[in-house]
Amino acid sequence: VLEAIPDAQAPCLANSVLPADRSYLRLENAVGIVEEVPAGIWKFEWDSSSIVSHISVILIHDFFGVHARISGSGASSSSGIPAVAGCVAPSESNVRCGTNATVVHHATLEVWGPTKENAFKAKYPDLPQIFPEGLGSIGYDGLDGMYVFKDVMLHAQNTTGLALEYFRSYDLTWHRPWMYFDKFTSINASRLGSCSNNRSQTSASWRLTSS
Repeated sequence: VLEAIPDAQAPCLANSVLPADRSYLRLENAVGIVEEVPAGIWKFEWDSSSIVSHISVILIHDFFGVHARISGSGASSSSGIPAVAGCVAPSESNVRCGTNATVVHHATLEVWGPTKENAFKAKYPDLPQIFPEGLGSIGYDGLDGMYVFKDVMLHAQNTTGLALEYFRSYDLTWHRPWMYFDKFTSINASRLGSCSNNRSQTSASWRLTSS
């Protein structure tokens, strides 16, 4: 529904600040010149992030009276921190931080877990001035983890009665869950990258979260 709004700057709330009366953020750019820019929200490409990001844009321009827009998007929440930090290419493996590029993304919502923040700080320890500030929860919690495709789960259930949704079914002393999954040798190793070249999980982030 929010994606279908024809004019994202049109008032949505009662007693909204009208577009003609809204102000801009006044920020110093990379060469020291103060510019007036709209507040930029970096969103992620799943439904809950899209909804809450559009709601934040509406609240910023209607309630706070500041021009706002969706300034970019990424497929992973790992891109949110480098985006707000002013990195040039937040969705690429080489995000290119510390270039003094003008910051166009000023906030992001739904960054999942402290691992991303820890990894970013570990990768750029000499650039503490660009670290975004976490402002806490946006009002709801979420869970992520490992999942099994439904057809695989049903196949195990209908052939041997094994319940792949239950963690004890993976106890190899009693069960053979590997029968329902591909072998690791079926993975094309040429398509895998090293930890040092992976934006979301650097070797430093593994060390920080392994305890």
